[in-house]
This record gives sequence, structure tokens and C-alpha cells, in this order.
Amino acid sequence: MVCEAEGATGGGTPDASGSQFGTFIKITFPSSSDVPAAPLMWNINIDIDTDTSVLCDTHNSQATRYCVVAATSITLASTRTLRAHGSKPLVLLAISTFDLQGTIDVSSNAGSPPGAGAAVAASCPNTTAAAGNSGGFGGSFGGKGGNGGPIAGTADGATGTAAPALAAFPTDLRGGCPGGNGSSSTAGTAPAGGSGGGAVAIIADTVQVNGKINASGASGKGGPATLSGGGGGGAGGMIVLDAPSIMPGSGTLWLFANGGGGGQGGTGMGIGAGPGDDGKESPGPLINAVGGNNGGRSGGAGGGGSAGTAQKDGADAGDAVNSGGGGAGGGGTGFIRTLPIAGAVIAPPPISM
Repeated sequence: MVCEAEGATGGGTPDASGSQFGTFIKITFPSSSDVPAAPLMWNINIDIDTDTSVLCDTHNSQATRYCVVAATSITLASTRTLRAHGSKPLVLLAISTFDLQGTIDVSSNAGSPPGAGAAVAASCPNTTAAAGNSGGFGGSFGGKGGNGGPIAGTADGATGTAAPALAAFPTDLRGGCPGGNGSSSTAGTAPAGGSGGGAVAIIADTVQVNGKINASGASGKGGPATLSGGGGGGAGGMIVLDAPSIMPGSGTLWLFANGGGGGQGGTGMGIGAGPGDDGKESPGPLINAVGGNNGGRSGGAGGGGSAGTAQKDGADAGDAVNSGGGGAGGGGTGFIRTLPIAGAVIAPPPISM
């Protein structure tokens, strides 16, 4: 089945000048000699730093904002992964066909560099940082992140409060917002929130989809073995397929930009003392990232990351006497924009091109 947009001429089809491509992100080359003239075939795993990679084309109108990898056609072979990280979002431009058989990964994962174009905290306003021993907020983007939890039955300080979700699809390609750090009134490092997922756009005349694209957010850290709230999960990022024709394959077709799980609060003394569990990351489109939740600890459980529209707040600590900190909120979902793709599993629900 071929999915086509009625009257569509965008994607990899150039405009009348022959040097401008794309309908969402418009890529213009200064002259016809700058338009890519060779195909690109990846039969190995690829790692792209969007700030430094030689694969990023520098002769186009968007080179300062995005890492644009351009070719006449692009193929990512089966079982192979293209991993992209760095401050710039990733744009893959194929003038004719983009054949995705493997996995494109712009997700963020705890302990690794954030996915390509993941948003920084300074660009994500309208949040309240955790205070006292409360859990951090989950990152928001296409969906709202969860709020952090407090110590049960106490006025311990402000809980981390997540920002509202964006009211409309962004006008540019960008990643999700990070989760907020947990808070601790005792000495030690505050548990870190997870980074938001990165962003990737594919521009082509035809996209053949027979693989996976992951732009999910990272998990938050659990609180240390002191009185401390957990770190919030990062929001999912953005995936855009800008093509007038999308041809689904027969394999596993996954597109997902889910939130990361929030970390569990830490406990400093008494029964259930010890560090809280870290949150987890989403392994697939319809699977929520799990919040940190060690049942042997007194710290509040972290909220699960969202794979839909519902926010997941962190839990209150179960026992104030045992000094359990509050759980952190899970991350909200990102954005996906594409034509319908028969047989694909997509989360969150896509916005049509």
C-alpha cells in the first residue's frame, strides 16, 4: 500500500528552482552544483554528532540550525542503527527515496549524550523546581509531564511542577524538554532529571518504512541514600516524515517519542533506608517507561513515562518517619508528524502532514 497526500509535491521533490526541498523544514541549496548528486548506503552502524560530523552538509540554508545529511537516495540496512546526538536536530534529505530498514535512534538515555536536538532547560519555561525533599517534575512537550511527589503528610517544600503541554505543533524541528532535578535538604548531589528525546526529520520523494524510529526521553535518577526526591523523566522528542508518498514494508514498523520514567525518592534512615531506584526508558511505542519503585525503600515511587496523553505524577513518600523523599514525575510524550502508514505502531498518535 502506498500512502499519498492528495496534490502533494513536497518532500524530496524540488521546487521550480530545482534547489529547494521540504515542506516543513525547507532546505535550499545556493546553486545546482550544491545539490547532492550521489546516493548514500549505510550497511554498518552509524554514530552522528550533529555538531561536528562530516556527514552534515554545510552548503544549505539550514546548516546553522540543523545537521542536514543529503543524498540522491538514502538506505539504512536491516539490523543497522543510526544513532544521532548533539545540539542540532537531524535532517535526512533524500531527493528520491529514503529506504529505512534498520533503526534511527535520536532518543535520550541515562548516562549517554542526549539525542540530537534535545531541548535544554533554559528553553523550557513555566516549571517549578522541587524544594525540600520533593521529587522533580517530568519534562513536557507534546504531552504534559507529571508533577513530583512530596513526603507524605508534611509541608516539606514545593514539589516539582511540570509545564503545560504545547498547545500546537511546533513551527520548527526541536527535541523534548528535560525533567527537573530532585531536591534534598541534606548534603549531596540532587538527583538529575532525564534529558528530553531528540528530533529527526526525513525529507524524501518516497519513504519506504520497514524499521524503527525512536525519539523517546531519558529516565530520571533515583534519590541517593539520604532524604531526597527523585529526578524527573524527560519528555519525548519529535519525528517528522515529510514525503508525499510513504510505502510501508512487512517488518516491524515503530515510530515512538515517549516520556522517560521518574526516579524514586531516596531514604536516609530507619526501615527502608537506601537509594531510590532510577526510572527506566520506553522500549517500544505502546510501552510506558517504568518509574523507579523499589518496594523495600520508603521513598515515593517515580511516575511512569507517558506513551499517550496521560501525565504520570510521582508518588508521595510512604513514611515520613523513615525519611523517604518524594518520587519524581514521568516525562510527557513528544510529537510525530506523518502521513498514515499501514501496519505501523505509532506513539503518541501522529499529526497528519
